Amino acid sequence: MFFQIFITLILPLILSLGLWFLSKRNIDLKTHFGLTVIMTLIVTNAFSIVKYDASFLNQYFTAKRAFVYFSAIVFVAAIVAFIICNAKTKLKKLPLYRLFSWIALSVVSIGTLYYLWLLGSLGNITFDIILFNILSPINSETGTFTRDIIAITVPSVVSVIAWRFVIYSDVLTTPINKESKSRVGIAPKIFSRALPLVLAIAVLMHASYTLKMPEIYNYFTSDNELFETYYIDPNSVDIKFPEQKRNLIYIFFESLEATYFDKANGGAMEQNLIPSLTKYLDDGEAVNFSHQSTYGGIRTVPGATWSIGGMVTQTSGIPYVWPPTSHEDGTVENYMPGLTNLGDILYANGYHNRLIVGARSSDYGVKSYYEQHGNYDIYDRLHYIETGQSSHEYFKGQFGIEDRTMLEFAKESILEMSAGDQPFHAVVETVDTHFPDGYVDELCDAPSIHPYENSITCDERIVADFIDWIKAQDFYENTTIVVNGDHLSMDKTYFTTIDSDYERTTFNMIINPVWDELDPSITRNRGFNATDIFPTVLSAIGVEIEGSKLGIATDLSSGVPTLTETIGHDPIFKALGETSQYYNRKIFWNKDNEE
Repeated sequence: MFFQIFITLILPLILSLGLWFLSKRNIDLKTHFGLTVIMTLIVTNAFSIVKYDASFLNQYFTAKRAFVYFSAIVFVAAIVAFIICNAKTKLKKLPLYRLFSWIALSVVSIGTLYYLWLLGSLGNITFDIILFNILSPINSETGTFTRDIIAITVPSVVSVIAWRFVIYSDVLTTPINKESKSRVGIAPKIFSRALPLVLAIAVLMHASYTLKMPEIYNYFTSDNELFETYYIDPNSVDIKFPEQKRNLIYIFFESLEATYFDKANGGAMEQNLIPSLTKYLDDGEAVNFSHQSTYGGIRTVPGATWSIGGMVTQTSGIPYVWPPTSHEDGTVENYMPGLTNLGDILYANGYHNRLIVGARSSDYGVKSYYEQHGNYDIYDRLHYIETGQSSHEYFKGQFGIEDRTMLEFAKESILEMSAGDQPFHAVVETVDTHFPDGYVDELCDAPSIHPYENSITCDERIVADFIDWIKAQDFYENTTIVVNGDHLSMDKTYFTTIDSDYERTTFNMIINPVWDELDPSITRNRGFNATDIFPTVLSAIGVEIEGSKLGIATDLSSGVPTLTETIGHDPIFKALGETSQYYNRKIFWNKDNEE
């Protein structure tokens, strides 16, 4: 904390005083202020690069709030300094259009840079990702995505204003004399003053289209009847468990795609990136449901395109299309109270549920979802810090505890749960293959020139070793393992070389289900999406579902046509991009039961 305070508060004060004593006779207040801000940002950035190996601006995502407070103070100081400077000139009115043009040009500049970064870094940008990140907490340090953007924009605006102060200083530049000013025509003046506004409008128009603003507008102004027509409340159908209940281990493999199969197996790669996982399918130990005649995967739909969205959709049979109101620490008081999901059903039938993840589960409301729907124990990074198994200083990968260590913790948890007298359900979430570039464990080779590919080939072996460990345990005979990607990868650069007409889908695999061998007509060339995983997983552990449908989903093993096979993928995709008052009232807010 002292480092942040020193960099953001004490250092600017020292620099400001130093400049004042050195140059008070020769430099006016605007130039003094501009130089102070510029030098502060330069020195701050230098310290940040030396200490964190990252730009000062990037630290808004990880550092303490002193950075945010500092930015706000400097921004206010910039406006105050401007007013004071103009007041000293004894002008009859302040040229506020200049302040507006400077701020507009600054916002356009940083907005354009951020916009280009977003386009260059993120693949598969969908309206639900944009909407979710704008309105929901990213983490308990900085609060919301919007606040993070403001935290980056503020110092950028201030720095541009500071540069303008310096550039137009009579001390540091050759001033334009009065005679030359009088010869400047009206057209150049209008052009120079209107340019920031024109640039802002152009950038906003293009960005609004690329960032799905029309789709977001359509979402808020529409009312689709898909749920009203097809939704089946799990509480309204008979759900029967077998006499001997099976354990369930559900591995959400970060961004795992069927794309990573080689071309001969239905993927897009010249060489199979997931050979260890493929072996379970080749040996007949596991089932893969496919959208094509070879191995394949789950088609994506709005609401299932990022981690918590994918988890909610796969475990509830409905998409996650609107973020609940959340506190700054990521907790949600009422997380979709009208929802009945996998965890709820298992808990009601005597299961011991637990979430195991190496990251902090409060991010994006993950902890609240699992606690309120299934009463899961939460074993996340903070839990392992509290128990002494990890520490705040231990931070590997992108989120805290790398997958290899996390899966060792998972083994301990699963052994403990298996020793109890209840059937158990463990959700294990990996993180090493998160974009950008992933994390390559120190025990893995890195043969590819692309770091993201190395993270995939490394982590699939680590997960396969974990699966092999499960298979060697006494409880395995009565245990089903699900290995699913949570969503398509958002890494944009890695997928530029695959065939443009290849359809990317999310990986799915169920090991040791209760089903006898399924006919290829059941597992191949199916029309389905992430919602259909919910009843299918229940069926895989021997649960009988009246009508084989829950939510808007269908048990894929039943052979009953899915909603996709009934009305088509495109109508569903379109409907889930629109508001459903029925969904909001009955599921999201549970208003029907309140009345």
